[in-house]
Amino acid sequence: MLRAAYELGLRIPADLSLVGYDNSTLAASAPINLTSVGQAAHDLGATAARLLGERMDGHSRSVLTSTAPQLIVRNTTGPPPS
Repeated sequence: MLRAAYELGLRIPADLSLVGYDNSTLAASAPINLTSVGQAAHDLGATAARLLGERMDGHSRSVLTSTAPQLIVRNTTGPPPS
């Protein structure tokens, strides 16, 4: 998406804000510095492993779990153009 915006002559974030999802190491690296939504992957994985272990031990109850995503603002978002 960054490349497409560049090829179209759009300036990020002056003309276009761009947000990614998953907050990868690449998103945080220069020169990208992509604003991203972090989803607590470590916590999700730990919860999944615990629930799998419980299921393997014979537990068959349904479980509802949730995590709160976090917006990590970096250099690819800004106010809307005037």
